[in-house]
Amino acid sequence: MIVEIAPPYPLERFGEERVTYKLSSVGVWIIVSEEGSPKYYMAVQQADEPGLPWGIPAGKVSDVDQGFRSVGMREVQEETGLELNRDELRYLHWGWKHDGAETGYLIYAAEVDIGRIKGNRVQSLEDGTILYSPPADVNRQEISLLALIPLELAFQHNLLNDHTYHAAETYRGLTALRAAGYINGSFKFEEDPGL
Repeated sequence: MIVEIAPPYPLERFGEERVTYKLSSVGVWIIVSEEGSPKYYMAVQQADEPGLPWGIPAGKVSDVDQGFRSVGMREVQEETGLELNRDELRYLHWGWKHDGAETGYLIYAAEVDIGRIKGNRVQSLEDGTILYSPPADVNRQEISLLALIPLELAFQHNLLNDHTYHAAETYRGLTALRAAGYINGSFKFEEDPGL
């Protein structure tokens, strides 16, 4: 699937109007609200690659996909059991896998109420993280556990792992979520000297 899209900063400073590349994957930040206020983001633990850190639902684009949003909707359903409609997915940002790569990824966001979350064996951790087993319609060979992580922990060490999921991607995601109005306030990630 070929994508033609406005370039990210700093390419736009040098007169680039459009960038064309092959779309390789789509990810979705699912912001979970409680009593009308955004409280968590949803994370998945890969079962087929257990060494990977927790991350947002995401997956590769196939030749049969009909559009960018359909990839995100499919991956969210496959990995979390949550069914989204096209109108709920809002474009956040895009990027390359690495500088100069010919392929890249798109990131979307969706906000859902906590009442829509399906799962079992729910466990609340002492830092406020909600850990639970996926619903029956999730491929357990691919995903072993799901979690709702408090937004204030998104860029901090948490009880699930000793680091965040891809620090630069988390930074871009939180920045884009704030710019899009999903979240507000500072989560201290601007102060990280590694970014």
